[in-house]
Amino acid sequence: MKLRDIFVRNHKLNQVPHLEHLSESIKAVTDCGLNGDRNYMGNKRIIDKLTSDGALFRCQGILECIDKDIKDPEVINAVSQLKDDKVIVLGRRVSTWARTALDVLGVEAYIGDDEEVLDFIRDMKRYLEQNDRVY
Repeated sequence: MKLRDIFVRNHKLNQVPHLEHLSESIKAVTDCGLNGDRNYMGNKRIIDKLTSDGALFRCQGILECIDKDIKDPEVINAVSQLKDDKVIVLGRRVSTWARTALDVLGVEAYIGDDEEVLDFIRDMKRYLEQNDRVY
């Protein structure tokens, strides 16, 4: 399933992707534009996505950080700068994606009370545990 299909489906149904859609979303988003580089150029590419004008690219960069367990200080700094981004992608604010990534990667525990963030953190951790990807 392509990312566009997931977005259209969730938008039409006025739903947000929950645990059952999370696997599809992560695969679809991280598959867009991957070219296999896992070195410095890979981190630079991720930073370019995180600082992109396109909100979808910013979320793609966030998911790549989670998917590849990237804790490089430059990359984490770019993710941290998205904590106040109010644009909505796949039914969630970019800030929710960023705060979830920082918590899941163990960089910055979320201590707020925003239910959307708390739910997404729980869903993401559950997804990672079910796929033997606990960080």
